Parts: sequence; C-alpha cells; structure tokens
Amino acid sequence: MASNPMQRYYIVGVKHKGTPNGEIKSIGNMPFPAHESFSISEYVKNKMPRPETVDPMYEQVIKHFRDDLGVRRLGGLGYCFGGKYVCRWFKEGGLKNGGLDAGFTAHPSFVDAEEVEGIRGPLSIAAAETDVVFPAKKRRKTEDILEEYTVPYQMFLYSGVEHGFGVKGDFSNKKAMFAKEQAFLQAVYWFDEYVRKEQE
Repeated sequence: MASNPMQRYYIVGVKHKGTPNGEIKSIGNMPFPAHESFSISEYVKNKMPRPETVDPMYEQVIKHFRDDLGVRRLGGLGYCFGGKYVCRWFKEGGLKNGGLDAGFTAHPSFVDAEEVEGIRGPLSIAAAETDVVFPAKKRRKTEDILEEYTVPYQMFLYSGVEHGFGVKGDFSNKKAMFAKEQAFLQAVYWFDEYVRKEQE
C-alpha cells in the first residue's frame, strides 16, 4: 500500500459547532484524548511514524484488552496514521497471539507494501477520491497485494472527498458528510461480521 509523505491536510480542518464533553483516560502512560498542549508538529518530528515508539503502545493496549478485560476478539480501527498500525498488528491467530482479528482503515498513511503483505485477517479500507497520500496508484497496488492472499478484504472509494474525510470532513458539505457517515457504517458492518460474530 505504501503511502506517500504527509501533506497539507494533516494540519487543516473544519471547525465544528458544539461543546466537546467526556473525560481523559489513560492506559499505561498514554492519555486520551490528547492534552491541549499536544503539538502535532512536535509529535511528527520526534515520534511519528516510528514503529519502535508506537508498536509498544499497541502491544500494551492489546494486552490490556485481552488479559485485563477478557476480550476474546479484537478489531483495529485506524484513520490516517493509525492505518499503518492496523496493518502491522494483524497476526496469525488474531488476539490469541497478541494481534488483531479484523481491521478497518480510512485514508491510510505511512503504510509500507510489506505491512500489507503481512496481513492475516479481514481488512476494510475507506479511500478518498482525492488523496495524494493514498492515490489511485497506491490503491491499485494495495488491491494487487490483497488479491494474493486468502483473507477477506474490501475497499470503498468515496468521490468528492479528500484525505481526512473520515474524521474531519466539512459538515456543511453534503458529499463530505455522507462519505464520513458511510465510512463509519462501513467499519461498523465490517466489525459486526468479522469481530462480533464468533468465527469458526
């Protein structure tokens, strides 16, 4: 799948109306959501996209779900940067072996072809029509790789949207809102089929 380097839309968004609510929780030393002082440029410069700093976080969270919470099946959902790690954490045997049982990614970034080749579970991809990080050539390469394996996969292409549509689309734009909602439902139905239902 090998995606291209970061582009302008990593730092551009749409301001939404309303007041966010919720709470900050930590698993290990990872706060979520990120603190107000979080700097994306500092993060990219010092931590992203280095598997040696991110993989241990995924390992810790997966272990927490499996061992502490008793989760039997686990799906991974990764938007943009997270798509790389959805691909990296598919393992033969899924959660039992410390990996994911199924995955969904929207507008994936930083994914190497070797990581797609290592997928050992069902993968669903939501792609933007306009995306210089995951353009048509990279989408086709991803399809070529996935066709070689026996795992279920699907790729939906959403017209009229660009990279980031799944998380920061303009709600005043009907096409963008539709694509965002459809990608969400794509993930829900995928996980309903490949995570919620016990696989034989």
